[in-house]
Amino acid sequence: MGLVSSASSPFSLGPIQIPLPKGNWIVIAKKAARDEMTDGDVLNLSIMLAQIEGDALKKIVSASTVGARTTEFKGVKKLKACERDGFLFRETRANGGKFQDCWFVNHSALIKKEESPVWGRAFSFLRTRGLTIPTETPYVGFRMANGEHWVTARYYWNAESDGFEAKEYEGRSNSEWYADNIGYFPKKQSYVEKLKAWGAILRHSLKDGLEGKP
Repeated sequence: MGLVSSASSPFSLGPIQIPLPKGNWIVIAKKAARDEMTDGDVLNLSIMLAQIEGDALKKIVSASTVGARTTEFKGVKKLKACERDGFLFRETRANGGKFQDCWFVNHSALIKKEESPVWGRAFSFLRTRGLTIPTETPYVGFRMANGEHWVTARYYWNAESDGFEAKEYEGRSNSEWYADNIGYFPKKQSYVEKLKAWGAILRHSLKDGLEGKP
């Protein structure tokens, strides 16, 4: 499938390059399958990687793109996240068609993703190595298309490994990471501002990677 077993930044996924935060990364799940995300006969590639430091899971990256195409690129469908309100941050320049450019910061009940087969395999891989899956994480997400290729990438930061207390998940609107609540938690808000600054820089690297540039 052209997928690697470990990677450093940037790593190749199909025809594009995906930038990673500094550190060592290992592949925890991968998939190649036909999908209708794009208009055409395509083989989509998806990969998930983890950054582990000592006995702590630091970050998870998930990324998807086209690995093989037999028809002309007709564009991608609109991504709901690129138009949704209630995120910690969102910037949308284009959404849908041959050109797409949006990125956002949000929070995820990561543990609930285990219902997905790919995430389930990833979590199983991590648990066999004695790692704890965080209940909830902030993340930075991107969706881009440049007229020839598209990429969806999400960078999940394990805030619990950075000193934040693990909390029982009691629903999105009750989360301390929720946009309407985070103002009451200055340390979490500062953490999100750090992710916004990081994401603004990474966006340029990901745009280059979409062109196949390292």
